[in-house]
Amino acid sequence: MTMRERTNNVYISLRTMDKMNNTNLEMRIKKLWPQAGWEMIWENLRFAPVPGTVIATWYKVIHDIIPTKTLALQDPHVEH
Repeated sequence: MTMRERTNNVYISLRTMDKMNNTNLEMRIKKLWPQAGWEMIWENLRFAPVPGTVIATWYKVIHDIIPTKTLALQDPHVEH
């Protein structure tokens, strides 16, 4: 089994356990900004003509995988 497969298995296991323990599965970003038109936002993100690295970064921030401040420090496009 490769490292990527192991990582994926760990992710799936943790996600499954989290779903079982958490009855409210709404994403944190939706709770913070309930007035936003999330269906349109997801549609725009899905079809945005941007590189895969940008999509991956958006995914990480939206799903709280990395904190926004950490992202800003790592992103070469953000002025510090």
